[in-house]
Amino acid sequence: MSFLRPEAKETLTRWQDVIIGGAVLVLGLYFATSLGIVRWLGFAIIALGAVMIVAGIQRARFRRANGGIGVIEVDEGQISYFAPISGGVAAHVDIRKVTLMTVKSGQVWVVSHTGGAPLIIPIGAPGADQLFDAFGALAGFDTGAMLRALETDADHPIVIWEKTPAALH
Repeated sequence: MSFLRPEAKETLTRWQDVIIGGAVLVLGLYFATSLGIVRWLGFAIIALGAVMIVAGIQRARFRRANGGIGVIEVDEGQISYFAPISGGVAAHVDIRKVTLMTVKSGQVWVVSHTGGAPLIIPIGAPGADQLFDAFGALAGFDTGAMLRALETDADHPIVIWEKTPAALH
């Protein structure tokens, strides 16, 4: 039994990294106002809290409400997506392009890779938050461009990342 409404729980979950970063920052402020060597520790904790808040904001902008079909798992250098009708596996080194598309059911990631059909992954599928780190690990991936694309309602595919021709060999 939960004392929170589902909407409130979803919002807290989406912004949990920012909330934790804020708590770390407040702890740093407490130590920074102390005397002695603890004061310097407080400044370091403040910096850590600020970094956590910035990273948390990026993750919160990436997270979307659950509701997509299928399940995503990112493990040992590969993205796995399985749904009742489609799915597959893409090794990190085989990924050639990441595109954001809008289809009838909403926005989807299209992960093109060698060795198989592209993975078409709903942005709200369970486990989609793992894609933030998986995409961010791609060489030259622009997280800011990805977050901006997620906030648009473009009616055309948006290529977020594409492997450079030099890296294909």
